Amino acid sequence: FSRGGSDVTGALAAAALECDLYENWTDVDGIWSADPRSTDLAAPVRQLGYDQLQFLTAAGIQVLHPDAVAPVAAAEIPLQIRSTVQTDLPGTVISAEGSADRLAVAGGPWNGSKEVSLLAAVYPPELEAALFGALAAVNHVVLQRSGDRMRILVAPGDFAAAVEILHRAENSR
Repeated sequence: FSRGGSDVTGALAAAALECDLYENWTDVDGIWSADPRSTDLAAPVRQLGYDQLQFLTAAGIQVLHPDAVAPVAAAEIPLQIRSTVQTDLPGTVISAEGSADRLAVAGGPWNGSKEVSLLAAVYPPELEAALFGALAAVNHVVLQRSGDRMRILVAPGDFAAAVEILHRAENSR
């Protein structure tokens, strides 16, 4: 399969078989709040909603192919992302009832631009004010803001700083 082919095939099979759970085993231990290589503040995300995962995959998170979410979401089959390396870890559960239990960010260059980067985030709604207050420390343009997600544009040089600032705001609550 090409990249993500087994993700999509597994989701389609789970939906066709009307499974109770679709476990996607991969080389990472679930969704993280940010790429752990980019910040020491990254931490595991234990639960998300289907729409939140689709939001993050559209912004570039690479744990699961974006097309793998729709089949299990339509059938309301919970999806659990688990690690083939550390099999004892719980991973991340994505479901209709799920909602981000912590901040999770994704992003990178916007539409191939070298002048601006897109940062997408999902978060528990009670964090919204703290996160937007923290963003005052970097130049940004808000594209979308709601009670559990945001999309902002930042200069590429400010992307890592924005990720750090958001994580510090969450950790200070």
